[in-house]
Amino acid sequence: MPPGGSEPSAEVRLPRRHRANSPRRARVAARTPARPRQRLDLLPPLLPPRLPVLARTRPGLRPGAPRRRREAAHPVTAALPETSDEQTWLPVTRVLEHAFCPRYTYYEEVLRIPQRQEIRYKVLEGRKVHARRERTNRGYKRKRLGVIEKLEDVALSSETLRLYGRIDEALRLADGTAAPLDYKFSPMPDKPRDYVVHQATAYALLLEETWGLPVRAAYVYYLREPRGHHRIETTPRRRASTRKLIRAMRSVREQACLPEPTRHRSRCRDCSFRTICPQ
Repeated sequence: MPPGGSEPSAEVRLPRRHRANSPRRARVAARTPARPRQRLDLLPPLLPPRLPVLARTRPGLRPGAPRRRREAAHPVTAALPETSDEQTWLPVTRVLEHAFCPRYTYYEEVLRIPQRQEIRYKVLEGRKVHARRERTNRGYKRKRLGVIEKLEDVALSSETLRLYGRIDEALRLADGTAAPLDYKFSPMPDKPRDYVVHQATAYALLLEETWGLPVRAAYVYYLREPRGHHRIETTPRRRASTRKLIRAMRSVREQACLPEPTRHRSRCRDCSFRTICPQ
């Protein structure tokens, strides 16, 4: 019995952490039933983790391979090649890259190493500039080049060259010929670079085979320059040079051999593979 006193009334014994609290809190704690333990076997099952992109790719189709696309309503627009033949087809962009440096073909087609992401950023930025230029300068090319029909983002393919790709614009001209038009986000040089000439010639060969119209020239517009463009004649000599380059591309992929680098060593500064290339 405590000093002074009377018999203590029966009270609930609280855990040690509650004994110094107020009487009101003690009464509330006494009336609150204890929470039942949560059984782990009654919890909902966890969702499976998201699969990586490569795991969701269809069997037999590597990333970057030509996919089957819906054919456009226009009769002169070609569909891209079927996926069953993807081992023998090459994109037109490989022509530009191989002309820039033959080792691009080895790293991308043999080792399957992707380029840096900033390359994609430049492409998207170039399309934005292209859209703004079209809104502010609509009709300029049509008047200057004698265009009677223009199609944008046209799918092209060549069974002869086993190449496929998409051209920014395909033009039908008043003289009965056709012409591919490609947009570049890079600054305009005094004369077209050799790798740009090869790519433009390859587009001309694809467009000629797809449309069945003669192609005498290809056009390259530089979006950073107001009305700046190059007209690239598709001469027999240039056609033969581009065909030879395409055969060299296939040789690198089939033999899986590392080719000699470009003679222009200044291009190594802008190369996507400069950190792994032995040069």
